[in-house]
Amino acid sequence: ENRNILAMTERHPRTLQFKVPVTDEPGSPVTSADLAEAAWSFMHPADISMPVHALACSLAKRSGCRLMLDGTDGDNVTSVGLHYIDRLFAEGEWRQAWRESTCASQVNTYLRGQRPATLFARALLMAIQPDVLHRLRSRRRAERAIRGLEAHPVMAPGLAKHTDLPGRLRRASALRSDRTEQQRCDHLAHWLGFSMGGNDQIVPRFGLEIRHPWCDLQVVAFFQRLPTAYKARDGWSKWIVRRACEPALGAEVVWHSGKEHLGAFLNRQ
Repeated sequence: ENRNILAMTERHPRTLQFKVPVTDEPGSPVTSADLAEAAWSFMHPADISMPVHALACSLAKRSGCRLMLDGTDGDNVTSVGLHYIDRLFAEGEWRQAWRESTCASQVNTYLRGQRPATLFARALLMAIQPDVLHRLRSRRRAERAIRGLEAHPVMAPGLAKHTDLPGRLRRASALRSDRTEQQRCDHLAHWLGFSMGGNDQIVPRFGLEIRHPWCDLQVVAFFQRLPTAYKARDGWSKWIVRRACEPALGAEVVWHSGKEHLGAFLNRQ
């Protein structure tokens, strides 16, 4: 799939249609016919993972299940974010910050390959910067994001101009709180609503009931209060969840390094 998408995006930067060959694997619980029905009948316009969700619902219905437990946004709820080393400095954990810089450069999916000294220095600068500089950096980051969206290869320029999308994004970014904790809460609330809304459109079509254990308010509150050392440790994100799941999933799955979802791959292209 990645090779197909890479070839298409390199040759046609604004194309939206991809042809991916599908082969039925012997013994697979779902077939290419199931995939075609899910992809073409129940496509969600905002998330490419919706066909996978529809396939899971279809398989559950055939198996006689009536209830789906959904894992939506377990990542956002349980993760401390990529820049968790900055928070270690803020909490006065200087030695731990250096140790995490070293470990993250080796195993973290998105930080591996970077020099430990670079990660450590960045975290130090973020920890000692004045509040006014932090606010200025946040505004510049928002401006870059807006410019990037304006030039996004899959965005129709005419539609963006007609709907004043750049202006709306600038006004929205101006309303963001400068407080870091409030920004984290706003980010979490946005993605929880986005993911739950998409999945809740899929499941009822198959006559199933859905529940979101990671979005339970008690679970969210628990992870919001959890110290950084339990969310990220030894370079691993979502450390406490990995440790809890190891007996059921095995070390090879839980501590697998280097995996990367398709969204990050496409963003770089």
